Amino acid sequence: KRMFFYLFNMVPYLFVLVTVIAVLEAVLPYVNVIATQMIIDGLMEQKSASTIAYIIIITLAINVLFRFVLGGFRKKREIAEVKLELYFQKRLSIHELRLSLVDIESTKVQSLRRNIEQAKMRNGGIDRVINNFEIIVKNISSLIVAGIVFMGKLSVHLLHLNYKQNRIF
Repeated sequence: KRMFFYLFNMVPYLFVLVTVIAVLEAVLPYVNVIATQMIIDGLMEQKSASTIAYIIIITLAINVLFRFVLGGFRKKREIAEVKLELYFQKRLSIHELRLSLVDIESTKVQSLRRNIEQAKMRNGGIDRVINNFEIIVKNISSLIVAGIVFMGKLSVHLLHLNYKQNRIF
């Protein structure tokens, strides 16, 4: 928890990027599901071929746009992660430079140095905090988007049923 807040204060931009990427990745499948439903509904209602083609073209355009934007955000995320790692290394080096020779050779400092290197080799430390944050944000985004889509579909269905009932009487 403390490490997360420390990293967030160092590079808040990285955590914003992770959140935006997770939300876009959560929305994209629903765009395709809704488009597929619109195509099937159009075919069932015997809409014109140009209307169906329009839905397909818009869906493809949205997919291309999302993929392009996601690619850009992923590149920016990689850059932010490298900057974070370099900043962290710089802070560590500055701290080591301030230590006296006796402190640098002490068992406590050597043990800390080994622990840092082991955490890097196990993909721990900074990467683990960022990956855990990403997993949490992806899960929350997926649940929120699924809820929004479900509620939207349910409300449309209920409106349709209400319309049918009022039309009968």
